[in-house]
Amino acid sequence: MDDLSYTPAAEGKPSLKDRILGMNKALLAIIGGALALVIVAVILITLLAGGGKTSSFSLLEKMYNGKITSYETAVVKLLNGADKNTVSNILKIMKKNDDFKEDYLESNEESLALMIERFEDEYGDDFKVRIRNERDSQEQIDEDDLDDYKDDLKELGKRYAALGKSLSSLKSSEKKDLAEDLDISVSDLNKLIGYIKDLGSVLKTAKVTDGYDLEAEMTITGSELDEPETEYENLTVLKVNGKWVSEFGYEALEDLYRTLYRFLG
Repeated sequence: MDDLSYTPAAEGKPSLKDRILGMNKALLAIIGGALALVIVAVILITLLAGGGKTSSFSLLEKMYNGKITSYETAVVKLLNGADKNTVSNILKIMKKNDDFKEDYLESNEESLALMIERFEDEYGDDFKVRIRNERDSQEQIDEDDLDDYKDDLKELGKRYAALGKSLSSLKSSEKKDLAEDLDISVSDLNKLIGYIKDLGSVLKTAKVTDGYDLEAEMTITGSELDEPETEYENLTVLKVNGKWVSEFGYEALEDLYRTLYRFLG
């Protein structure tokens, strides 16, 4: 899941992401750590609301228009399956640690705020972004590629499961020391370990049964524009365990794993 779909707005013209976030196409092919502004922004601004594969792009619109400012909310909304509750429980415990809260949550929220500021500078304080799905431009993902996504989720699940197993094997004194380091109770640590193992199990057994590459039409208006600006972005949705979710929900789980491993591994 290292390849992010990307289509420039026009030949020779930098895309909206390039111009607003100062990115280049090479960066779009990389998912970096939670502290990398431009990579975090890629994850944040390409969210797709759960629901049907051609559901409205309401979450994407809210992100672009500054209506969602909580990274925790964004990550949980990315996931439209059983794993979203597990992720929510992991974040509720880990954010009790000030360093995790600053590194993983607050830094990403600052990135989102900076993105909105750049929109305001580019388009005006009254800017609006409208997102619509181009229903005639959807392409079903073939079985081989679906199997690749399933394998990727299984491998990610194995890493979560291994982390949970490693933490479970700690002695009582080691768990106490780790809990103190994290500024959480031993009870919370044991719950956290259980949630990490649960998430591993969900990902290892995930069923990916369908998928589509969709095209989103983005129309931007604002006082700094002489006329509305329209661009297009490609988004991938997958049917995982019977639920339609954005591919980037699981890219966010990769990022979460790396952060958890840094604090717990």
